[in-house]
Amino acid sequence: EAVVALGGGRRRAEDRIDPSVGIDRIRLPGERVGRMEPLAFVHAATEEAAEAIAERLAACFTLDEQEADLPAVIHARVSAEERE
Repeated sequence: EAVVALGGGRRRAEDRIDPSVGIDRIRLPGERVGRMEPLAFVHAATEEAAEAIAERLAACFTLDEQEADLPAVIHARVSAEERE
């Protein structure tokens, strides 16, 4: 949604895409972040757009000094024999 708001995606088929905008190097859940380290990098056409999206993105992060209790990435393994 944030990239679309920057102009890097389409809301409708006829919308133009700006390939110069986007978000990268987004921190992963549970990743340790040092004081004053960026949580993501925003590439925007204007300073105002960058600030608005940075504010929206900041609301998506929760910072805590305790280690995150993350769910397992792999929930189960299914072998070929089990599928038959």
